[in-house]
Amino acid sequence: MASEEFDIVLFGASGFTGKHCVIQLAEVCKENPGLKWAVAGRNEEKLRNVVDWAERKQYRFYGVPVVEACIRNKCHHIDISGEIQFLEKLQLDYHETAKKAGVYIVEACGFDSIPSDLGVLFVKKQFPGILNSVEGYQASHHGPEGTTLNFGTLNSAVHVVANRNEIKEIRERFHYAPLPECKPKLKPRGPLFYSDLCGGWCIPLNSTDASVVNRSQRYLYETEKERPVQYRQSYTRRSFLSLMSFIFVMINIGILSIFRCGRKLLSKYPKVFTFGVFSHEGPTEAQMATTSFTFTSEVEVSHLNLSKSREKKIWRS
Repeated sequence: MASEEFDIVLFGASGFTGKHCVIQLAEVCKENPGLKWAVAGRNEEKLRNVVDWAERKQYRFYGVPVVEACIRNKCHHIDISGEIQFLEKLQLDYHETAKKAGVYIVEACGFDSIPSDLGVLFVKKQFPGILNSVEGYQASHHGPEGTTLNFGTLNSAVHVVANRNEIKEIRERFHYAPLPECKPKLKPRGPLFYSDLCGGWCIPLNSTDASVVNRSQRYLYETEKERPVQYRQSYTRRSFLSLMSFIFVMINIGILSIFRCGRKLLSKYPKVFTFGVFSHEGPTEAQMATTSFTFTSEVEVSHLNLSKSREKKIWRS
């Protein structure tokens, strides 16, 4: 920043994710005593409560002004936002400005979308030959306490659906040149399929991860002339009934998100209208302690030899 008073400023610290970031940041500072950091937000009382809570414990709407302030003050910005429209519009409107200022704006820097984006780059370096395609399989696992997701995640998803028509307009403004055709093409998947690799039932995901990976691949092609990699992602569960219940909840959320009255109901009564999947309270400490995620990638590599052989390899994280 211009004053260089702080090394890190955590904006939105009073939210669910922000509070846990405060804990992690405090731990980092124990190992780096010279690191100066601060919390920021719109409500001073809530921020003070977060600090008290942390001591005891041991972006669609607000993201753009923060990014503008970071560029203006030459301060790097890291965010965990996973809203596709926000991410792509931010790149469209601020990439060149940030580049001139020497500022890095790093979005989707969380579970959306580090495993998928860095995973593709990882396997690209690890396997010989030409990486043709990557299929990612995301799975969640929870203990006897079950799991509840934070309302902020639901709210982001609701606004992505409600403003789904924006993405076409944003992408048209990029004026993308067509990428070279990659062969062999990924075979089409049905809306529901079984994966021997994961040992479970899967549904394709048109998620933030795919947007992030595809934009990274385009950037590498346009700047480094690297052959782009085809990417596709699915969500998987062991049980067919478990996956069907997940689909039912997601369809219900999708339908309600289209209508203003539906969005209000989801906002006011998330636990009721998502059948307990989301809540204002978020997961309990016990639930977070017993919940985990796995990410499995199926990779197709074309070898550079006369037989032009291809083989598939597996990478798990």
